[in-house]
Amino acid sequence: IESGLPLLVDAADEVGIERLDLVTWRVAAAGLRGDPARSKLADGLGEPRRIVASELSLAGLSLAPGDTLFYQVPARDGNPATAAGASRIWRVVIPSLQELRRSATEQTSELAEQAGALADEAEDLGDRAREAAANMASSGESGATGFAATEEARSVEQLGKDLETHMNELEQQLAELRRGLEASPVTEPSLRNRLEELESLLRELRESGLADRLQALEEALQGMDPGTMRDALDSVSRESAELERRVDEAADLMERVATEQATRDAALDAAELAEQQARAAETYANSDDWAQDEADLAARTEDLADRLQEVRDRLEKNGADRSSDSVDSAEAELRTAVEAMREAASTSGGGQSPDGSQARSGEQASPGEPSTDGSRAAQEAASSM
Repeated sequence: IESGLPLLVDAADEVGIERLDLVTWRVAAAGLRGDPARSKLADGLGEPRRIVASELSLAGLSLAPGDTLFYQVPARDGNPATAAGASRIWRVVIPSLQELRRSATEQTSELAEQAGALADEAEDLGDRAREAAANMASSGESGATGFAATEEARSVEQLGKDLETHMNELEQQLAELRRGLEASPVTEPSLRNRLEELESLLRELRESGLADRLQALEEALQGMDPGTMRDALDSVSRESAELERRVDEAADLMERVATEQATRDAALDAAELAEQQARAAETYANSDDWAQDEADLAARTEDLADRLQEVRDRLEKNGADRSSDSVDSAEAELRTAVEAMREAASTSGGGQSPDGSQARSGEQASPGEPSTDGSRAAQEAASSM
């Protein structure tokens, strides 16, 4: 969440601008509206047009996840008999806790995919460098074959530069994610610590000897000496082998981070759904309201079931990482949460309304008849773990 939002106000009046204010008010996630707060944005000198660049600071506004902040700029001209004009009303929606968690989960998953692709690039660079060195050794110093071997060496150089670029990009994205999570109320300290560890590892990779080896290969290509180019390719190949090992290590660590985050995210969603299901079973007396709540539960539990499958796929794909304490802990939290959701769904009567009616499978519920999809999806999501 950004700490401030840039404002650019362009106000015009034939009489002349005397004062610009900023009015803000907050509406909580529960729908409660706070009192408006007014502050002076700028004084005018009676000029017909006034452009003001400022910032709307979110600090001190007591904004919570799920809140909405509204703001407007009233303007007064030099005629005290006329009413103040005002801009349109703008709003800033603060992401909910669930949205913040989901964002962190999606970002870590994307970075895990990029780290895996980086490992593939490092492996490809090593293979291509070894192949190019062998071809250079057998090509001789001239002829069509020599030209082909030289172009192959240039291709290796470009692959190495691309790998360096992608490592730098991944390091920057990790830093941006970690900084964003520092101000987030939903992330575990362990996640930030893991991201710092990954940043440090990528920084070491960036400062390894690959850049020097690529520079030597570039100089060898400029000199067009087959022996020197072959030696440079051999050096790139040897450096790539160590780099591949370290990048694989970074990719495995990033995958563990993404698995932990996805598992905890699903666990928290399951716990929230269980609480909502239990609350609905206890409090709803109106069958129409019950049906609406069950429809909402159906959509959320269907999404949760999909994400549970993704978590299981991650755990099965990275079987060795299941022994990780952090992954094991996150998985235990998820199992506890889905069991609570199963119990809550059972308590709610499997989609049965307070008057005892129940929608039949495959039929659309009428306005006075609740859907069973929410409870059924909750049961299936729970039993899938």
